[in-house]
Amino acid sequence: MLDVSDLLDDPDFRQNFTVARITETVTSKGRAELSSTNLTISGVIVPATPRQLERLPEADRSSEIIAVYSREPLTPGSDMFKPDLVAWRGRNYRVVSLDDYADYGGWCAALAAAEDMQGREP
Repeated sequence: MLDVSDLLDDPDFRQNFTVARITETVTSKGRAELSSTNLTISGVIVPATPRQLERLPEADRSSEIIAVYSREPLTPGSDMFKPDLVAWRGRNYRVVSLDDYADYGGWCAALAAAEDMQGREP
């Protein structure tokens, strides 16, 4: 594996973007509550390659897909978290997959699909 971590620190490639990290908790009454924390992250965002698109389910391939490379790990969702939402160039993208390259310079690569956020709670 090639160590590309130096590119993540290069000001010619790096840019700041906002990530909404959404936590889901269950109240004492059994209701799910969502809370959101906005993080400013630095990394590289580019359109996804055809090879990256092949790895996604067909439903996600119909959306605009971006590849996000950063030192801050993103999440495609877990028991406690909804998928991270990346705000970039006026659109919101939901993280659909993640590759962790912590052993190769401490970075991750995420694929995120465009989504319409109007009417959605954080």
